[in-house]
Amino acid sequence: MKTDVVVMGGGVAGSASAFFLAMQGLQVVVVDKTRFPRDKICTSTVNPYAMTYLMKMGVMKELMSDGMIPIEGMQGYSYEGTSYRGYYEPHYPFVNFGHTIPRYRLDAALSNRIKQLPQVTLLEDWAVEEVITDHSGRAIGVRGNHKGHSASISADFVIDAAGRGSIVARENGLFEMMRDHERYAVVCQYEGVKPPYPLFTIGTDETIGPGYFCIFPVTDSVSIVGFILDPQVFSTVKPDPAGWVDAFVQRDEWVVREWLSSARRASDVVAFGPLAFTTKQITRNGILMVGDTTGFFDPLTGEGIGMAIRSGELAAQTVARLLGGGANWEQEHALYEQTFMAEKAESLEQSRQMHRMLKRPAAYNRFVEALSHNQEAANWAARSFANMLPPGERVSGRLFELVTSKQ
Repeated sequence: MKTDVVVMGGGVAGSASAFFLAMQGLQVVVVDKTRFPRDKICTSTVNPYAMTYLMKMGVMKELMSDGMIPIEGMQGYSYEGTSYRGYYEPHYPFVNFGHTIPRYRLDAALSNRIKQLPQVTLLEDWAVEEVITDHSGRAIGVRGNHKGHSASISADFVIDAAGRGSIVARENGLFEMMRDHERYAVVCQYEGVKPPYPLFTIGTDETIGPGYFCIFPVTDSVSIVGFILDPQVFSTVKPDPAGWVDAFVQRDEWVVREWLSSARRASDVVAFGPLAFTTKQITRNGILMVGDTTGFFDPLTGEGIGMAIRSGELAAQTVARLLGGGANWEQEHALYEQTFMAEKAESLEQSRQMHRMLKRPAAYNRFVEALSHNQEAANWAARSFANMLPPGERVSGRLFELVTSKQ
């Protein structure tokens, strides 16, 4: 089989890459070792930045019948239980709402969308075992196992959307764990949850700090409940994650205990980590890496899905220029890496700032207290976490100015 581009991995980043490549008129083959829909639980936040993309891509048409409620902003709780509510306003050029879309539903909707495109072929049960290279070492396809049989695909370019499972990154030692930020996720789904506001909720307390909890409403009664924990707390959770979660949500001291007073856990508890890692480089000769293959920090800002889609868009633009003739591979891969990593760096820096405060309860309490009395600052924070601000503004110091301004 011969195609213009082969994409390794059919998740969010891989499907987005295929979509944008198809919009450029290119022929694409997407291979994934699993079948869709696949059972996958994560925090599943889709903020207005990502939602705007999904609507333009036509993905939401399938999902709107699921009864998902629009999420209007975010809510944060301090160690002391003080809270603020921030809203996605003003929102232009993005929509002013998000959704919590269970990951298996989002993956299924994305895969169904690219199946509708005549330029895209999705091959499931196709496990990549090797990247094929020419005499110069440039990637020209993949070889692997398709439904129990050896198979190969030739292509002009390869996009690596395999995330942590990337054989390219692993074989070349490109992944490095972030030892200064070791965090673990514990995630499940509850039915009968009654949050008082249609907001993404993130908070902490003395039991789980400097980690945090999150409650993300899916429908009027279903929410994804997650905990992002440091190694010390996770060591107490690891022997029995389900038992730990069941006990935690029943604690009278938990600030949102009332929301789950009549709720029941409706899924297994999934525990995984460590979460944070970096990738030494996100391009190789003939290969562009997208999504989590480029590294992952922490879901605090809720940008994993948005950044996955954005990287697919940039990779597709890069490949289109290269296949259009006249473009230089070294210059184009440098431009792709510089552009995407610069955008991603803003999210990373904001996350680092927030985590530094989480490690200092007094500072974090003051921060939340200030936002609780300053709606403009709270809205700015919500839009900032949703990546709705112009480039550079998230780390401009504007939030500090708003927080310290008089009412």
